[in-house]
Amino acid sequence: MDGSRRIETRLVREMRCRLGLGIALFSTGWLIAEAAQPGVAAARTPAGPGKSPLQLFGQLATSIPAGRAGDDWDLATGVGLGGIYRVAPTWDVRLDTGARWYDGSGRAIDDAERPPRWGARQGELTEGLRVIPTTFGLVRRFEGWSDGRFWIPYAGFGPGLYDMQATFRDTFAEERKHNLFRFGWHARAGVQLQRTSGMFINFETAAHAVDVPGKWSTLFDLNIGVGAQLSAR
Repeated sequence: MDGSRRIETRLVREMRCRLGLGIALFSTGWLIAEAAQPGVAAARTPAGPGKSPLQLFGQLATSIPAGRAGDDWDLATGVGLGGIYRVAPTWDVRLDTGARWYDGSGRAIDDAERPPRWGARQGELTEGLRVIPTTFGLVRRFEGWSDGRFWIPYAGFGPGLYDMQATFRDTFAEERKHNLFRFGWHARAGVQLQRTSGMFINFETAAHAVDVPGKWSTLFDLNIGVGAQLSAR
């Protein structure tokens, strides 16, 4: 019974991961095709008449744990929501949140020289990890690099809070959940494709360094998104 339940759980997670990757690939193709259509805007038209300095967007994310975190967890899929507010000609502030669902590698936490992390106990197997990152950052736009064309490169950094729930399985196939709320830092870089309609598409990568008990852990995101610049009232 326990073996069947483990196999069923693993299949569900694999299907979820494949579905997420399929959606991400489809969306990437659609966004590229959309960006190639006529009607893209010049890069230097952010807040024209009737436009607000506020932008809102949604993203699809693929997340990759690195280092020792990569030993414990596998590839994740997720979603994100965020807002960007222009505070200076080339500077923005940005707030992001979302969720990432990592599959466990099934690796036993049994290395005597490595203290258990993520709330694991000695001898448990990693089963799954849910992370809800909330980040606040300062973003620099490099509009001069695009020479007035429709694409705008950018880079940013800032602090973050990470609400995490790790699931472990013991030798008797019993699952146990452990909740963590930790501080971290993030950095991101990407490109935003502007359109005359006020819509935009972004492609970006981000790195998160999270203060997990035992040792800082690094998570890398690959994101694609679509958003819009709000109209001023």
